[in-house]
This record gives sequence, structure tokens and C-alpha cells, in this order.
Amino acid sequence: MTRPRPAIRRLALAVCLVLAAGLAAVSAPARESAPGVWTGASRIVAIGDIHGSYDTLVLLLRRAGLVDESLSWTGRDAHLVIMGDVVDRGPADRKALDLLRRLADEAAAAGGRVHQLLGNHEVMNLVRDFRYVGDAGFAAFAAEEDPADRARAFEAFRANRAKNGNGNGNGAGNGVGNHGGNGAGNAAANHGGNGAGNAAGSHGVNGNGTAGGGPAGNHGGNGVAENGSLDQSLFETLYPAGYFGRLRAFGPGGAYAEWLLSRPTAVMIDGYVFVHGGLSEDLASGGIEAVNAAVRQEVRDIWRLRDVFERAPGAFPFLNFEELQRAGIAVQRHGASGPMAEDLDRAALELSKVLQGPAFATDGPLWYRAQSMDNETLEWDALGERLAALGAKVVVVGHSPTRSRALSVRFNGRLIRTDVGLYSTHAPVELLIDSDGPRELDGLSGQTAALRGEPPQGERGASGMAELPDAQMEQFLELADVASSRPLGAGGSRPRILELSRDRLRLRAVLKTVDETAPGRGGGPTPSPRRPNRHQHEVAAYRLDRMLDLRMIPVAVLRRVDDRWGSVQAWVEAAVNQRAMSLYHLAPRDQAEVERQLRRGKIFDALIGLEQRDDSDVLVLLNDSRVFLVDQAQAFAPDADAAAILGDGPCALDEPLRAALKRLGRGQLRAQLEPLLSKEQIDAVLKRRDAILAKCGPATPP
Repeated sequence: MTRPRPAIRRLALAVCLVLAAGLAAVSAPARESAPGVWTGASRIVAIGDIHGSYDTLVLLLRRAGLVDESLSWTGRDAHLVIMGDVVDRGPADRKALDLLRRLADEAAAAGGRVHQLLGNHEVMNLVRDFRYVGDAGFAAFAAEEDPADRARAFEAFRANRAKNGNGNGNGAGNGVGNHGGNGAGNAAANHGGNGAGNAAGSHGVNGNGTAGGGPAGNHGGNGVAENGSLDQSLFETLYPAGYFGRLRAFGPGGAYAEWLLSRPTAVMIDGYVFVHGGLSEDLASGGIEAVNAAVRQEVRDIWRLRDVFERAPGAFPFLNFEELQRAGIAVQRHGASGPMAEDLDRAALELSKVLQGPAFATDGPLWYRAQSMDNETLEWDALGERLAALGAKVVVVGHSPTRSRALSVRFNGRLIRTDVGLYSTHAPVELLIDSDGPRELDGLSGQTAALRGEPPQGERGASGMAELPDAQMEQFLELADVASSRPLGAGGSRPRILELSRDRLRLRAVLKTVDETAPGRGGGPTPSPRRPNRHQHEVAAYRLDRMLDLRMIPVAVLRRVDDRWGSVQAWVEAAVNQRAMSLYHLAPRDQAEVERQLRRGKIFDALIGLEQRDDSDVLVLLNDSRVFLVDQAQAFAPDADAAAILGDGPCALDEPLRAALKRLGRGQLRAQLEPLLSKEQIDAVLKRRDAILAKCGPATPP
């Protein structure tokens, strides 16, 4: 990754100093002014995703002066924020949790606080999603494992495989197929099977006992049970020692489950919002208290619904999270039968709704990566609105490891990233916030440093948009599957960002469905006084751009999405807008070439009658020195004045563009732009073309 420019670091430091004003040192402990909202903290320490790295956790706690050599709390009234994901991956997650549980009590007694946030991995363990638990993570609970649980599980495992004969039964009539089968009929196969209509069995074991072709099981699923014979080694592979002990500890009534469910998803301390994944829409709109309650309730809902499926005749008594989801999907697709059919149908419907809530949704507060990873252009407006809704200044997140393996800031200091990969890094660092502002504290040296500013392009890869021919891109935009959709900023055209996929290509695009009625015209749902916002204008601008061979407007097509027509336009993944260039003092590789394109862009704006273009709608690929123009939804007003748009200064036309403008004819425009534009709008384009040719002289050769 390109090393951030010094200007970005200076800017980030300046922002940090401004924010420090909200953390003036006080002698009294901080107070909770509302549930999950604290004010008056003298010092805040935040530690990113630990993932079972107990020794690193201890190192950072000691370096911050929060514990002594005996690991007793010495932080007095400091607030420690653990950013979630203490569990999984590493070998000592139980030991880390035990330490934090004890420190939470000691800190509270001393006037401080330990805010153990829920991360997505805590929730995964609470609902038996053990995909990232290692052997050591299970072994830590082996001593508490009830032999009766293991015996009961094995008997059910053996009985179902025997019943299904080589694991090929379909579970018909029970609502839940078990340990084999193709999941056809009433429910998904749970511990193997072909998963017809869905995917391979949860543990990656086909009906014949060999490794399945679908998602691998929790611990491989590579054992062989020839001719459906009971294979103890296969069971032990799927359920290693301690599996059922961990399951109980993180399940209803378990000590770790109940403690974690008393912990928050988000807290705010002196204007800093701390949340594992990102500042999601549901967090901003519902508030901290509501989201904290919702996540807790959704975990308990999963427990309750899982119990329904486990009580079905012949069901495996210890369904994991993937098995539960498969069972729910199968019941919704095929319906359940038997004495519990009504209960299973109802539970499957409710399960699908719970999985869309903040605890499990990919754009929820535990899973949201866009603010950490995406181009800032995509999230700038939304982040500002969400911070304002909470009365916050900054959001602090984990979840998405930084490439630099250092703490970093984005969005002009409004977002701080703390996940530095502590379970795999050799440079452990933590976030320190006090009267001097937010800084990075090195766990080894004890030195503090300003937070690094990230380039605004984000860490997503380039889209490849520029390399695709227009015809291929148009076909992709028209036919690709919509994998996801989320709001993009707060523009009047109400755009959404789409994740599109077709074959092996995955790209993003901007969807606009706005269709306001122009004055004096009927047929539109939303009247506009003078400058109507219409998605058709985006496609018209793209086609006109190509007629002039400017290639400054990303490919755009008309398409129906969710039963509504709109424009779908390719997103320029690695570009930055002019606002970011000014804010971060970024420069393209070839400034003269960018300025040439900007002059051409001004001519194009005059041609389409776009009276004002925001600097956030001018995108630049810095390395390629290429300019793109976006958001033409309010263009093509019949009475827009080209001369007024160009202004009073000199106007120059390079010869290729002058020739292309002269070639524009009414017949050509009507063939390309009707019915996207009205006859009146097309006539206005030609009128503005004539005004441009009259006003602008030849460009001076470089």
C-alpha cells in the first residue's frame, strides 16, 4: 500500500487535537448520562480484536498502566474498551475472558470501567457457530464437559446414520433431516448428505461418508465411514474433546453466555462511539440503548428457535448455527410435516427475520466493514449523518484489520480503526485517548505516536471498470445478479450502491430510481419546481458522452431492480473526489492532463445544462490521471444557459471536441436519447451546443 502522505498525517494530528477538547481531565469518575453513554472520562484505552491472544492482552494492559504485575486493576477511573472478538482463532480465549470478567468488577469498584463490547465472534459462539474455534479453544472446556452430553450426542449421531443407511435418508416427515440425506422434502440434512436444493451437509460429509463438496465442516469432515458403519473417529473429529463443554458455557444459562449478554454492542464516551464493526444505520437511527437490547434479544431468540428444531422427532439434539439455518431454509422451501409441523413452519419464518437484525446482518453494527474498507466517497455523507444522529464526533471500530498493522484514521479523523491483527502481529499497539487527544500507544516501547491517516481510496481492489469494453460493461450491468444493496449518501436522487456478480466478475454500481416530473409534464410521481431529478438523465449523459468520445461518464444502463426501473451506473472503485483531494492534499500523477479533462468536463456540463457540479461528483484516478463525472440526474433542464454555466472567463475548445460538437445532429440525438429526453430537452442540447461553439475559441496547444 502506498505510504500516506505527510499532509494526511498532519491533518489527522490536527483533528486529534481538536477532539481532545472533549476529554478534559477531571477528578471525579465519569458518569453514565444515559444507558451506554458516558461523559467525563479522564482516560480511555481501547484494544482491538484480541482473538485469544492472552499474552498480548496482558502486555497491552500493563503498558497502559491498567494492571499491575499480579494483573489487578490499577487504572483507577480509566475506561478500558475491549473492541470485541476476544474469542476464536487464538489458543487462550477462555483465559482472556476470565481476566476481563474479573477486571470489569475491579475497575467498577475503583470508579473506572471495562467496556467489553460484543464482536461478531462473541455472537457466533453464543449461537454455536464454532467455525473459528481451534482445538485449544475446545480443550479449555473439556474438564467441565458433561459425559452425558457426549453420550447423548453420539447415540443420536449413530441412530440417525443407521436409520438413514449410509447417510442417504431425507428426513421426510420429521421436519429436520439428520446426519445424512439430501435435505429434499421437509428440511435440511444436518450432519452430511448432499443437501439437494441447498448445499452439501453441514459437516462436509456426503451420504457415503466421504468429504462433501459443499462448505467444509467445523473440523474438516474428512473421515470415512464405509457402508454407513458407525465410525467413532468421525464423531470425535466433528465433536472434539470440550466441544459440548464450550457449547454449554456459551449457551442458555452458561456463565460466559450470561456475562457476554450483559455486555454492550456499542458505547459512547465523551463523543466517541465504540462499536465492533461500524456505525450502521440501525445503530444511528435506533440509538445505543436500543441496539444493545436488540442484539441481546436476537441471541436469545436464536436459542428459543433452535430449541423448537431440536425437539422435532428424530432431530439431532445439538444443532449448530449452520445446521439451524439449513433446517429453517428447508422448512420454508418445502414445509414441515408431522406433529410439530405448525411449530416448525412458524419457527422457520421467525428465524429468517431474526437473521436480518443487527446481530447478524452484514450491514449491522457487528459485521459492517464498508466504513473501514471502502472508498470514502461511498460512506462520507452517511457517516456524517449517523454521527450527528448520535451526537457523536468520532466512531472507533475493530473487525477489519488495517493493512499497515497500525492504528489509523479515516474520514478526516471521524473514524479510528483499532484492529491491527493482535493475534498475529509482532507490533502490538492500542488506542489511548486523554487530554492530548487520540494516539497510538506501542505495547513494546511505550512510545506514543499520532494516528496514521489512510488514503481515502480505501482498501478495496480496483474494479476493473476501465478495462472492460462498454458493450461488455453494459451487458454486465443489465444482467448481473444483485448480491446486496445499501443507501449511498443522502443525495436528492436517493442513490444506492449495488454489489453485482455474474460468472466470476464482481463489481459495484450505483442505482438511482428517482423520477421527478418536470414542470408542465405529466406522468411522474414527484413534481419538482424547476430542476427535476430523473434517473433517465444519467443514461442520457453517458450516451451523449460517448457520442463526443469524452469517456468521462461511467457506463450507465436502464434496468429494473426490485420491480422499479432505474439507472445502474458502474462505480469507479479506486477514484477519489475533488473534495478528498483538497482535504488530503492529494495530487494526480499528471496534473496537466487532469486539468485538460476538467476543462472538457466544464464544456460537457454546459452542454447538458448542469448548472452546478459538486466537487464530490468529480472523481479522479490519481495514478492514471483520469477524470470521471458522476451525478447528472438534475441535468438537461430546457432553460439552462450554457454561457452562464461557462462563466465570464475565457473558454477554450480543443479541436477534437469542437469537431465532435459540430457533428451532433437532431436525428442522431433523437436516435440515441429518446425517450430518455423529451424533444424539448434535445432541442435545448443543440441550442447550448451552438452557444458553446460561439463562445469558446480554440485551445492553445500544450
